[in-house]
Amino acid sequence: RFYGFLDPGSGSELGLPEDAWWSKNPVITEYLRPDEPVSFGPKTMPSTAANNGSNTGIVITNFSDIAPVMTFSLRNQFSVPNFPQFAGGSAAELLSPMLADLTGDGRTDIVAATVSGEIFAWQADGSKVIANGDVATVTQPNGLTAQIPRATFAAGGPLASPPAFADVVGDGRAEVIALLQEGKLQVWQAKDDDGNGRADLAWQVEVGATQSNVVVRVETKNVFCGNEAGTVFSFTGTGELRWQTALQRPVRGLSLLANGLLVALDNGLAILSEEGVAVFSNPPLPLSRGPAPNGAFAIADIDNDGQIEGLVAEQDGRLFFPINQGAEQTVLDFGAAIGGLAIGDINRDGRKEVVLAAGNQLFAVNYNGVLTENFPRKIGEQPRTAFVAQYLISPIIADVDGDGSQDVLVPGADGNVYAYRGNGSLVEGFPLALPGPGRGSLAAGDLDNDGKLELVGASGSGFVHVWRLPESSGQADWPMYHHDAAQTSLNPARETPVIADGKLMPEKSVYNYPNPAREGSTRIRYRLNGAAKVKISIFDTAGDLVTEFEGPGLAQADNEVEWQLDGVQSGVYLAKVEAQGDSEKVMKIIKIAVVK
Repeated sequence: RFYGFLDPGSGSELGLPEDAWWSKNPVITEYLRPDEPVSFGPKTMPSTAANNGSNTGIVITNFSDIAPVMTFSLRNQFSVPNFPQFAGGSAAELLSPMLADLTGDGRTDIVAATVSGEIFAWQADGSKVIANGDVATVTQPNGLTAQIPRATFAAGGPLASPPAFADVVGDGRAEVIALLQEGKLQVWQAKDDDGNGRADLAWQVEVGATQSNVVVRVETKNVFCGNEAGTVFSFTGTGELRWQTALQRPVRGLSLLANGLLVALDNGLAILSEEGVAVFSNPPLPLSRGPAPNGAFAIADIDNDGQIEGLVAEQDGRLFFPINQGAEQTVLDFGAAIGGLAIGDINRDGRKEVVLAAGNQLFAVNYNGVLTENFPRKIGEQPRTAFVAQYLISPIIADVDGDGSQDVLVPGADGNVYAYRGNGSLVEGFPLALPGPGRGSLAAGDLDNDGKLELVGASGSGFVHVWRLPESSGQADWPMYHHDAAQTSLNPARETPVIADGKLMPEKSVYNYPNPAREGSTRIRYRLNGAAKVKISIFDTAGDLVTEFEGPGLAQADNEVEWQLDGVQSGVYLAKVEAQGDSEKVMKIIKIAVVK
């Protein structure tokens, strides 16, 4: 059949010269990619990207000459041998994968658990940590069924959160420390002395029904957890009770301070000493529905003042920070449930940013509660309504392209893995293809001790995937769920802030968003390189003063102030932003459009 110009493919239905993958195709070697061998991969045109644009990592090279039977070489530049591995469950069942050395061989192992309580563990080469004959029957894309290995490690009962990992019994390897919703704290060792194909239970204790996480002080081997009755427990690495403290309100999460615990309660917070003494309590924290049940809390010295600040998210998407003794509290409303928090320096300014995902957007917030420049970013193409509770996602922070800057990585509900730079752009080579919606957090670690990171993620199809990151630096500010295997939720790093020179208030840093403003308010933003007193005056086009107010004057930071538009008519307004420093005064006028 002849295909003409007006046919759907415009005559290309039988193929075009550039589609012909053979060793000496002149269209490719002379025109498209001169002096390069014929190849088909992520950077060629056409490419091996999936239909949704994600990077499959497939590279085809070494094409033979034209012949009835032709050959080529096929590889995946990101794939790790013997992965993916099947864990069962679904996107709604699998918890965030975690990394720890369970076998004591100096190599990092991979652990994934389900909400129903099954725990799976693989070594870096894909082999089972606990040898057994477990298999699962899965349906393949061609409709046929197949039996594949299932690396069952242990199964105790429905879990309140992903397990924690630390060497608490002193055997030179990390134990798996699981907190069951029914109220059992279990510690599993990566050995099978009784030969039943499951990890051996080192010890377990009853703590009462719980929705909390478990956290470990690695240096002392002490284990901490809480329950629904409001009691926080501490146990030694051998299971002996050290202390218990009644806080009267359900415990939702624990974070590890240098010398104590930050406890997220159902309607407030408390700080306990290492010996269980309540040194600070904040009952009036205005949580209308309690903290987010998925571990959306974290701690770090956000502002480099030598004090640890705590952050906790509410179920409906409000973020409270900083939370320390006597600090003024900032409340940010992201309008959708928050899946988890990560803290790290993503823009190389020597200050930590707080990163989170809410709905289908990725947010980054400066230490003063102001959105980081170039954020938020939309995560994939899924509509906001697709982000129901079981698909809540949590970011991690790692340098995946080796440029010395920390990148933000999140799994998407659309079946891709995204990595964003601090300027909001996608890291080259991303997104990566993930079969099925992502959930929870990814994990980054050096699995093969080559100085480069590997990336681990769980897909909605029930598989655990591992990708090589050959350009990574090996550095990660927040490499996994709750920061580390012990689930401390603490980024202990201390940065040296970068001091910016130049004008007191750079002119290009002054703007408002949204513009035009269509809702109830707009935010006026400006950067200050030194402390200043800031006054903002709003005029109409006739030059009449509409309103004026003061704005924050924090040095070496982006500052924002909200202009409420109640009673303001549609039109164009002029905002005069004046900053008075110790020895300099700067003024900038911007236009603001109001459309109602």
